[in-house]
Order: sequence, then C-alpha cells, then structure tokens
Amino acid sequence: MPTIDGVLWQIKQSLDQLGFDVSHGKYPAGMLKDVKVAVDELRLTLWGILEMEESDTKTRTRGSSATIRQKLAEFRFRRMERMLTDLRKDLTKGVVPANGGGLKTLAASLQATLHSIDRLTRHKA
Repeated sequence: MPTIDGVLWQIKQSLDQLGFDVSHGKYPAGMLKDVKVAVDELRLTLWGILEMEESDTKTRTRGSSATIRQKLAEFRFRRMERMLTDLRKDLTKGVVPANGGGLKTLAASLQATLHSIDRLTRHKA
C-alpha cells in the first residue's frame, strides 16, 4: 500500500506534467475543466476523510457515525448556502446582468433541486 507522501507526490507530479503538456499544446486548454472537476472531487473526498478522522472521537462518544458521503453532503450544503448568499448580493447590486450570466440555466437547476428536496422531505415526513 502506498504511503500518503507517495500518493501526494504522484498527484503533484501528474498535475505538473499536465500543466507542462497543456502549455506545449499536447492537450487542449479546455480539457482542464475536466481536470478541475476531478481535483475538486479529490479535494472534497480528502476533506471528508479528514473531517471524519477529526470528529471520530466525538462521533463514537455520541453513538452516531457519519459516512464520508454524508460529510461531503453537509459540506456542499454549507458551501451552496454561502454561494447563494453571495449570488443574492450580486443580484441586488446589479453585478449580474438580467439577460446574461446563465441565470435561466441556474434558475432551472435550482427549481429542479427544490423539487427534489420537497419530494424528499415530504417522503420522510
């Protein structure tokens, strides 16, 4: 089993190589969006593992146990709440134009998410 230092070294080397390859035209720069998503998922997973380890003692004493997926969901809830608060401020200040910035797509996504939340909370009640 590889050590954490070995894994971190491999990740850093891979990212460095990717940066070099992109800057020399081996891959299109747009491909970096996929890499960013993968790195974000890796970061969130690592955050969840660390969060679970830090709260492991507290969790055991309370008799409940959260999974990494649950911790990640909790993190995403807090992050989304902050992002929506910032978005409301931007909308109030007029930073986001009414006819641009992907507002229609965002509104549709938010409506679908609210519908899913509503179904879940009604089902659980």
